[in-house]
Amino acid sequence: MSDPLAQLAAFHSLLAQGLRSTSELSKAAQVARSLAQSDMDGGGAFLLFALYFESLVRLREGTAVDAEKYENGMTALIRLIQECLEAIESYDPITLHGSLDSFAKTALRLQLP
Repeated sequence: MSDPLAQLAAFHSLLAQGLRSTSELSKAAQVARSLAQSDMDGGGAFLLFALYFESLVRLREGTAVDAEKYENGMTALIRLIQECLEAIESYDPITLHGSLDSFAKTALRLQLP
């Protein structure tokens, strides 16, 4: 899947599924990393998402996870990622900056897995 628009659609689809399993997180990380390497705008955002998802996979392996905390946290983070995607798709760097800042602060506050 080398077409960035197809990859973006796949990324949207993965986010809509909720990223509940480590396999979904791994797949989302792969797609985000691929988008970061493509000619699509927002490469830095996609790399940030890829690194965050890869980190979550490592943290979740062999660790007991509070399912409710994880699901509530991912719901909030996915909403912020979707805001970032909307800003990327509408070429709105100011909104993207604010959305990425909100994502980073929320991710640090939640301390998932």
